[in-house]
Amino acid sequence: MPRALRRVHLCASMYMPSAAKSAGVGEVAMPERTPAVETVSVSEARQNFSQLLNRVFRQEVRVVVEKSGIPVAAIISATDLKRFQRLERERAERFRALDETRDAFKDVPDEELEAEVAKAIAAAREKHRAATTSTAAAS
Repeated sequence: MPRALRRVHLCASMYMPSAAKSAGVGEVAMPERTPAVETVSVSEARQNFSQLLNRVFRQEVRVVVEKSGIPVAAIISATDLKRFQRLERERAERFRALDETRDAFKDVPDEELEAEVAKAIAAAREKHRAATTSTAAAS
């Protein structure tokens, strides 16, 4: 973690309520509402950095920082960052499963693969119907 980010993390933990500290930064409950997104220039962000960090920490706002009108960075809460990292990991796992499946069937022609998938789906549906019917009959 870069030195500046460590400082921000340490400063945020200093101002965190004691209940939140005991739960850990990533375990602080998110508010019901989603923070607003505010766009600021680099110079404005530099001038108001402390206030922006406080607002982000209180989950009032997420900040997009622009340089010459081009978005170059975002300032989000530690909770949002943890959520983002978790979602990235989950997405990577899902794509890894898709890649593994694709690799396992790379030599099978598409038509044959589609026919086998259709058969498997039909069999699973029939099994589900049979289980549902037998459960309903037993009641």
